[in-house]
Amino acid sequence: MKRYKLLNAEIDFSRGEISMNGQIKTLEPKVMAVLALLIQAEGEVVSQEKIFESVWPGSIYSQSLIQRSIAMLRKALGDDAKQQSYIVTHPKRGYSLAPEASELTVTKPLLGAHTKTLYLLISLICLLALGSYWLTNTSSPKDSNEISEVKWISASDANESNPQKLGNGYTSFVRQTDGKGEAVWLYNNQSEQEVRISDYYSNIVHYQWLDESILLLGTFAENTFHLYKITQIDSNNSSQDVSTVTTELTNISQLSRVDSFYLTNTNQLIYLAKIAEQNTLLSLNLVTEQTQILLQEDLTFKPYAFSVNSIEDKLAIAGFSESLATNVVLLDLPTSLPVTKQILAQLDSNIYQISWQKDTNQLLITDGRRLMLIDEQGTESVLAYHTSSFIKEAVFSQDNQSILLTELDIDADLWLDADNEKAVELVVNSTGTDYAGSFSHDGKYLAFISTRKGYPQIYLKNLQNGNTEVLFNNPERKLLLSPPIWHHNKNKIATTVNEELLIIDLTQIPTQQTRYAELAVSPYAWYTEQNAILVVDYANNKAMLSKLTLDSGKLIAIKKNAKHGALLSPDNKLYLVGQNDIYTLVDNNLVTKAQFNGLIIATIASKQGIYVQTQEENQQYLYLLPWQGINIERIKTLPAQVYVIWDIHPISQQLLFETTSANQDIVELNLQ
Repeated sequence: MKRYKLLNAEIDFSRGEISMNGQIKTLEPKVMAVLALLIQAEGEVVSQEKIFESVWPGSIYSQSLIQRSIAMLRKALGDDAKQQSYIVTHPKRGYSLAPEASELTVTKPLLGAHTKTLYLLISLICLLALGSYWLTNTSSPKDSNEISEVKWISASDANESNPQKLGNGYTSFVRQTDGKGEAVWLYNNQSEQEVRISDYYSNIVHYQWLDESILLLGTFAENTFHLYKITQIDSNNSSQDVSTVTTELTNISQLSRVDSFYLTNTNQLIYLAKIAEQNTLLSLNLVTEQTQILLQEDLTFKPYAFSVNSIEDKLAIAGFSESLATNVVLLDLPTSLPVTKQILAQLDSNIYQISWQKDTNQLLITDGRRLMLIDEQGTESVLAYHTSSFIKEAVFSQDNQSILLTELDIDADLWLDADNEKAVELVVNSTGTDYAGSFSHDGKYLAFISTRKGYPQIYLKNLQNGNTEVLFNNPERKLLLSPPIWHHNKNKIATTVNEELLIIDLTQIPTQQTRYAELAVSPYAWYTEQNAILVVDYANNKAMLSKLTLDSGKLIAIKKNAKHGALLSPDNKLYLVGQNDIYTLVDNNLVTKAQFNGLIIATIASKQGIYVQTQEENQQYLYLLPWQGINIERIKTLPAQVYVIWDIHPISQQLLFETTSANQDIVELNLQ
């Protein structure tokens, strides 16, 4: 497929990429197909009807799919609906390109190891760009897990997640509505009508269909897990109204978190919870109310996700090994103690979500970037699905003919607060997620994390000339990078890569990067005038606040980790952060330093004291707690768009804050 130049954007259809100002945005095939149609029209208006007929042939007309594709193109091109520098909207007529696209001549690259996947992608894009439709090769056998069509179930401004497809022609999902909370909705795949079937809750953990009219719904609030049964009394395909009865089956208190649950046909409720800072897999008999611990984290295995195969009576559990790689283990149901774990697969150190394809006894897993299958022998295969979004909650439909998943798009940018001379300033803005900013001690540089290449990397921006470069390119594409922390008076940065400590020394030429693979720690702050860091030490599952001296590698335990963070004052005094309070440590006892009316969102240690961001009802405030004394000063009311504050500039005293917008949509992948 040809490449094109559009103003300062380069478009590569073979890769599904748009490149601008050194940044690359990968888009879905159908979004690129919309752009191909507009390029072919050479500035003429293309109607919405023609776009839909060409890109989504045989589907029920949906204007929202077109609008979403146009919005994604504008975002990738740095355009918007007001400027319309690239894409022009013609009300009630369609869309056109404002500039003229010119063809680029490029040398065709050699294909690598993923030739089959690349050929499939190129073929689909070329066919769509010509205004054709999805074609299948009838002369050769088909892989049962190849994707034949991508269909958007939702493309609204609201956040939809946790899809499941029912056998009666419906798809269910969780929708988050501003000001109300989360609820389960039903989508009619034929009429495209939607109906809400649950009440609104602040946090829906998971849900499970017992049959097509009975739903189990799990919620979590105030350290308590609630399990409800929702029964549909009256529903039909033509009605938008569904009457339901909700009954609470059980509630379990004194939990820190619940990640998922599953009810077996023997009334055993299996759930993964965090209890006393340990991930624990439990079973509760809803008849006898007896609880059994199936698996508790230890040095060798820390479970974080599970799925139940009700046909084979097996549990698949994903968890971190001692080396922080992910192991997928199998347990038979019912499980007797002591538990015997069978390792099915050993994966890298990313976090995975897992679910069963029960008829073929395969596991469907995703690490946010890829969809993969693991069979009974532990053999892995990758599904040919490419998207720039974060993939989550992938599940097979009940008939195994399709995969449903949630695609998450987050746009986060970094800003400097206004001072006396200039207004709010946009510091970092890309098509990815830019977050976790931290200033150098002299205020000349800003280190931050960005996902503009599709996975997190650490960047360095020179605030004097505006140049930005990659500081840590994350070659292993790990998903968990901790916020970079600058040394007080040296150009050194501490961060972690999946709980593996990384020190970046900018005083060395070239920049020196030191990995401490033997340490499972996370840094909080540098000690003043010392080559030492305040860290959380995860060794022996104790999560201890400790002092790490880098010269010797020695760890000195200080205190059991505070759940909400810790800081150091300029004279290296320790402060711990609670939900509403900030504490000091006196003779190893916690003493309250300050108490706030709202929930503490973020804290920043500065020369003046601790800046505290709080959430009080529907308003956010910024306070300053001086190192000396207890007089708390409210600095300002924060605008609603401020998501979190990250740092304060050491010279101008301007706050660095993040604004974030997120969108989640439901996608169905039909399989051949």
